[in-house]
Amino acid sequence: LTYMAMSELEYLFEKAQYFVQVWQEANDISKQRLLIEINATITHCQQTGVTVTSDVKSSAPKLFTDFLHGLLNQIRISKCNEVVLLTFKCLKLWIAFFVDGQSIDIPYDELEEFACIVLHWHEKDTSDELIKLKCKLHTLNMLLLLVQLSKCIIKDPNHLLLLLKYYMMYGLPGQSKDPPVKTSLIAQQVVDLDCHANSAEEKTSHGKVNFQKVRRSKKKAPNRYDLEDNETPCNTVDPVSVIFPMFQKGMSSDSEFSDTESNKTQKIKRIGSKIRLCSLEILFYLFKKLPQKSLFSYWPSLLPDVSLHQKEFVDYGKGLFTCLLKDPNPKCRMKAACVIMCTLERCKDGLFSAENENRRTSYISFSVTLGRIIKAIHLNMCTALVSESSSMVLTQILKCCSVLMHYTPYQKLGYEILQRLLSYLHFYLNYKDPTLVVVSLTAIGSLVSAHGHRKEVHDLLFLTPDIRLATFLPVMTVPVSPTTICSASEKLVSDCLERAERNVEVSGKSWLVEVCLKKIDGSQKSEVTEFCNNVLPVRVEAFQVLTELAQVDMNLLIPSIRKLCSVLLLCLKSSEHALNLHALRLFESVGDTYNRLSQVNSATSSGFTLGADHKKELSYNWQSLWQQFLAEDSQRLTSLDYPPFVRNATCDVFSTLGNEMFGQLSHDKHIYCITLIMGLAKEEDLAVRGAAIRTLGIFVTYQSLQEDVSFIMDCQEVIRMSISDPNTALQIKCAWSLANLTDMLTCNRYCSSELPAQFYVDTLHASIEASLKHVKVRCNAVRAIGNILRGLPDDILKGNLPLCPVLDKCIDSLVKNATSCNNMKVRWNACYAIGNVMRNGILLDLYPALAVEPVNPGLATTCGKTQKP
Repeated sequence: LTYMAMSELEYLFEKAQYFVQVWQEANDISKQRLLIEINATITHCQQTGVTVTSDVKSSAPKLFTDFLHGLLNQIRISKCNEVVLLTFKCLKLWIAFFVDGQSIDIPYDELEEFACIVLHWHEKDTSDELIKLKCKLHTLNMLLLLVQLSKCIIKDPNHLLLLLKYYMMYGLPGQSKDPPVKTSLIAQQVVDLDCHANSAEEKTSHGKVNFQKVRRSKKKAPNRYDLEDNETPCNTVDPVSVIFPMFQKGMSSDSEFSDTESNKTQKIKRIGSKIRLCSLEILFYLFKKLPQKSLFSYWPSLLPDVSLHQKEFVDYGKGLFTCLLKDPNPKCRMKAACVIMCTLERCKDGLFSAENENRRTSYISFSVTLGRIIKAIHLNMCTALVSESSSMVLTQILKCCSVLMHYTPYQKLGYEILQRLLSYLHFYLNYKDPTLVVVSLTAIGSLVSAHGHRKEVHDLLFLTPDIRLATFLPVMTVPVSPTTICSASEKLVSDCLERAERNVEVSGKSWLVEVCLKKIDGSQKSEVTEFCNNVLPVRVEAFQVLTELAQVDMNLLIPSIRKLCSVLLLCLKSSEHALNLHALRLFESVGDTYNRLSQVNSATSSGFTLGADHKKELSYNWQSLWQQFLAEDSQRLTSLDYPPFVRNATCDVFSTLGNEMFGQLSHDKHIYCITLIMGLAKEEDLAVRGAAIRTLGIFVTYQSLQEDVSFIMDCQEVIRMSISDPNTALQIKCAWSLANLTDMLTCNRYCSSELPAQFYVDTLHASIEASLKHVKVRCNAVRAIGNILRGLPDDILKGNLPLCPVLDKCIDSLVKNATSCNNMKVRWNACYAIGNVMRNGILLDLYPALAVEPVNPGLATTCGKTQKP
């Protein structure tokens, strides 16, 4: 087999070398035979698993480049269409076989050369339209392959992007039949897609004038791909005459087509769709490789723009949204949405500089231009949501809306564009397809996580979206007065806010919370949504939206807190572990927010005032929830019958119990909670053990447990046993819990005096060991050392216990971390710990050497290294 493989490679290289030598002198028939042989050999090698090893690549680099350039030159000078088509196929197979999925260093000149080939085929007069389109498709496929494999960052892709913009709209309504004549996308910011006054004077290749003698078509029902009502043949190119010149003749009926012509027409349509799809894929990979700063310069050419001081939209819908709204192929529309989402994600940091256009100026700043584009993107997204029928395209559009809403600065651009987009998302929340429901919930969740703390978003989430605002603008993009739109939108938004206040007074519940609770509960009996509400991904995503709301705006959840608690208890009893996990995550988020509200002088949550009635209702339902959880679900969820991630989440829920709620529990519940968490802290699973130890680190701060000597000693023993584990994540949680325990000992002198001396020695040894580990472990380990040395009881210091060796190690560890560690947090904590040591006067009196050496020289060195502000 090895001999056969080597023979095939040698035969292939021999044929390639022969082609390099004779391609200039051989006739077309010989070239065709030779190219067919090479293509068949490469295909056979790929099918049999023969690959080009690194040794072969290093021994034949010149053959690869010579054969590549020979094929390129053959494409340039050949006049035979069959030879050119075979050359395109051979070039694609050669690159794919020789590279074999590995990245190669291809300079920009090579990519530019391929782009020039595309432009070269624009200029050639080819009688066979089908072969010409196939050659273009193979060229774009090669460009896609090279862009995927190339390591270099393309510095000046203007010409290539201009060609890609032409081909991604190839054959669409409004696309010009003439190729671009400019060489830069920036120099010609928008490709002239419409033909204006001189359109009637343009002629075809047969010498006939366009649009002057075209037979009037029969009236038919308009569809999404027809021209706009206000467009006439004098200012718009007929899309059929652009790609299919045979349709330019006046025809009386479809019977004038033969079967062969009809088959050829269908092939041309399919190849045109493949050309558009391949161009969008190249654009997608280019946007991934281009620097983030240079992407904004292409936005005015590829994305729509809207002006508030002009009578019509400027370039509204041209570019990527032309493909998204008018392409008949759903794969092309989905890829266009992917490109738009990639553009938004790559430029997300710059979107915050967008501003609203509120006054006339002598120039238009980049921030205002960016704000116009973002507004136009919102309007086009609404149009796409209402006009799209394919589920896979709608899924991608909703994902794009998620990214758009997350990074758009609505506080600068206004919330009327958000209100209209929310109306469509609210519609898809009740859709029959569960995938669209999940993506819609994800989009709303991204909005809540980014802008949920703002009062305007709070009001919008309280009010059920008004369908008037969603249907105010027409479905398709037509020239409309932006001033009228904006003024009407502002009026509708103000009306919506007024209705929101009335809605709060009447029902007091958020529409988003009610929808999510219905999705989770699954009790909504509807012919359309009954199946969708019982789908697990829908319920999980609804839980995630409620979790985001609990973190940023608790006021939306409090009116529905009773139903929320019942849904939580219902899902905790479910047999689906995913539901158990996300119910526990929501439980944890609500507990964190409740603990923040329970703190002294805490009267607001996320900027919203929490009234006394809401506080009372929240406290009552929260206490009732904990009572039922401890009595029915906690022991079952922490058993070995459940996976580790559920037990881990249960430990996190116990960490949010809070000092106030823990104090309200009975003594037997205290013992139950401590026993349960102590058992989980000795689990074999590291994640469960770490979560339990973190919970113990929170329990030691509760006032009712600070004087429990047995509990403190048990916690110290569990932490000390786990801090020596090689797992870094577990060490971090152990060091944090140990630092919390020592903080409590510093504040509680009574408990410190009751603890035995060996307790302090063991704690110091564990802290010294942790101070030599990872940086994230050290920052808490040095804090624990400082707390222990500050809070050592007097009777232990004055006793006969030999503390001097341990104290020397402690001081050496603190000085070393304060002087030699590169992490600022570790150095700061070490210096603070040294200050705690200095506060213990009895310790310095008994061991005066600690204040002289090595503390003073170490502090002097640290102060000398510290830069002045």
